[in-house]
Amino acid sequence: MRYISPDTFTDEIIAKDLLSLTTWIGMIASIADDQGRMLDNPALIRSMLFPYDEKITTASVEVVLKYFEHKHKITRYIAGTNGTGRKLIQINSWWKYQRSSQWAGQSSYPSPKNWIDRVRAHVPGGKILALNWENEGGYLPTTKTLHRSDTTKPLHSGKKGGYLLRDVNDDVKGNDKVDGEGGVLSESIKLRGQAQKKKSPPRLSKKEPAGFKGIRKAVTNGK
Repeated sequence: MRYISPDTFTDEIIAKDLLSLTTWIGMIASIADDQGRMLDNPALIRSMLFPYDEKITTASVEVVLKYFEHKHKITRYIAGTNGTGRKLIQINSWWKYQRSSQWAGQSSYPSPKNWIDRVRAHVPGGKILALNWENEGGYLPTTKTLHRSDTTKPLHSGKKGGYLLRDVNDDVKGNDKVDGEGGVLSESIKLRGQAQKKKSPPRLSKKEPAGFKGIRKAVTNGK
């Protein structure tokens, strides 16, 4: 049983758009495991939550995930080394709202740094495994400020303070230059003595879901 807080529907971030609201509820109720983790795979998330809506694309879901990450609702990270890493998502407020659960199994995925799992599950031999069950769970107090603040930039456009919405399949081209801060600058942008021009965000779909322009605009402007 998963708990959906009534506050979800008035949350200025989650309820900003119908797509983001549906994605958030679906991640909690249908995708995340008992520790609030899942694979970071926009195509999989889209197929599980919107199997019959062709207007909602993988790119649309990726924009929502980037927005949640920017607002510290989720942590997107890679677990594993030497080419064995897997892209994962942790719902940051998981144990804030799921503490009423009587049981919680162990996750199949490694936790992000400084995260505390809470486990209470039946194990072979008729015993019960309890791990940190009496603790608050989630991020350690020393890291909570980071995940409650809004100081990071989701994407860098090459222009200070600006953001460029990149499509999920938008790879860096061979003739592109990197600006040293992770932003990609096209050779067509003249940097000497002229004002920089920011690329317009690509449309995610010819027919976007109703109200989706608002969240796409928020991600683009870094709000």
